[in-house]
Amino acid sequence: AIRAVAYQSGSCGCRTPNQNPYAMLPYHQRDHQHHHVRGRRVLHEGAHWAMGELLGNDMTMTLNVAYPISRACVEPWHVTYIAAAGPLATLLQAVIAYAINVWKKWTEAYLFLLSAVVMRVLAFGVNIITRPQDEAKVSLALGIGTYTLPVITCAVLIALAVAASRRNGYDRRFNVIGVVAMITFSSVVILTS
Repeated sequence: AIRAVAYQSGSCGCRTPNQNPYAMLPYHQRDHQHHHVRGRRVLHEGAHWAMGELLGNDMTMTLNVAYPISRACVEPWHVTYIAAAGPLATLLQAVIAYAINVWKKWTEAYLFLLSAVVMRVLAFGVNIITRPQDEAKVSLALGIGTYTLPVITCAVLIALAVAASRRNGYDRRFNVIGVVAMITFSSVVILTS
């Protein structure tokens, strides 16, 4: 018999599967920062979705959450693997964006890196304020404390962003404008999902 357990994503119940996840996209905002945040979110949540599907769960996703349609995973251990997939995809995105930015000096690649930093730092803040997010769930499942993996993830991402910013001469103003734009867009996505 297949055992089902509650999928403990914390944000599972925000949307029902039959709602249109694309209704919340702000198509009127077309600048680079918004594209990079949206692209990062699709990659991150898509990794959760893909891992769930790979493990045999019938999944759905929005720009802010991916979860089994039944609200339960086929096996309890699936929760940890699904939670780990998003941050791993985000770390891979950041490393690739860093390499492209350093090699080709493409500002767009740096914005993908910066969006990864912003999203994981915001998730770390949510870990502290409300409930465990992806890295914290995996950290707890491994028995290494709530904040171990979130701190390591944020430290690696911040180190990559600082190195790329210094190497290419991006000033504080450029970084602050990028971060503010990404936080604003992310807030809209989160509040509307």
